[in-house]
Order: sequence, then structure tokens, then C-alpha cells
Amino acid sequence: MIDTGIELAQHVNPYLDRLGVDAVGQVPDRVLLTELQRSHLVAVPFENLDVYHRRPVRTDVSWSVPKITRRGHGGWCFELNGAFGWLLRQLGFRVDYVSCRVRGDDGWGPDLDHCALLVHLDDMRWFVDVGFGDCCMVPIPLVPGEQRGIPRDVRCVISGDEFTLAERNLEGDWDEQLRSNGAPLT
Repeated sequence: MIDTGIELAQHVNPYLDRLGVDAVGQVPDRVLLTELQRSHLVAVPFENLDVYHRRPVRTDVSWSVPKITRRGHGGWCFELNGAFGWLLRQLGFRVDYVSCRVRGDDGWGPDLDHCALLVHLDDMRWFVDVGFGDCCMVPIPLVPGEQRGIPRDVRCVISGDEFTLAERNLEGDWDEQLRSNGAPLT
């Protein structure tokens, strides 16, 4: 899934320029991770026009990174989180790609329904997602219970490596949204 070849190294600065973040030389910490995630969600839109129009799509970063940096497009979860995970790794973060199932009106979707990121930082796993279209704008610590999220709070249910995330709806109830076995994708 991930190609971190030399030819992609030239995309780090244009990617950061697109996000409006000066991160080169900064220590990979939670403050930088939060700034990068918020900036990505504002600057690079979720869009699935290629999928909708049944155009061929790819999930490797040799496709998705130039799509964001050269062509100025957004993308869908595998493109956006794939590219963002690559960028985070270039900046020194330890990142795993994870498969999530999305909860819809008719129940849970299939495995590999959604790609998200787990960032290992401060001896914790942080859930990061820039490719859902309606996701938190800040990293969410994967610990049981309610977490402060923007634009709404999140509740994590953890069982071993598996986790389920629910968001508070307008009525104040919890709506399950994503579930993952937490196993890294290769």
C-alpha cells in the first residue's frame, strides 16, 4: 500500500505548503500532529468524484501524494489518509494504517470499508482521520471513555487492540461510527 520512494521526497515541502504548516525541523509531538490534522481537514477536501464516476482509483501514495500536491485535488479515505500517513512518517511520526468498518443505517459495513491512522505518540495510540468527511479535527487518544473532540465529543470503547468510536449527536446520544480491529494494514 505504501511506496516511500525517493521520488516522493520532493513532495514534503509542497504538501506542507498546501497545508500552510511550517513543520520541517519540528519535533513530532501532539501539538504538531494536531496542527497538521486541522490544517489538512481545512485545506484538502474529502471528495470521491473518481469513485462516483467509476474512474480507476489507486491506493498507493505514489498516486495520492501527487494528486494532493501537484494536481491540487482532495480525495477519499484511502487517498487522504494514505498520503497524510506518508507525510507524518516523513516528519518522524510512527504511524499505522488501519482498516475500519463504517456504521450505516443498515449496520456495519465490510472490512476495508475505510482507512484511518493510528499514530503512536507519548506511549499512546492516537486515532487520526483526515479522510472521513465528517470526522474529528483533532487526534483522539484511544483510551476507554469520553474524549473531547472537535466539532463534537467522541466515546471510545476498547477491547484489546479493537476499538469502536461513537460521536455525540445533536440530541446528546451516542452514535457508533467506526470500528477497527486495530491491526496495521501492510
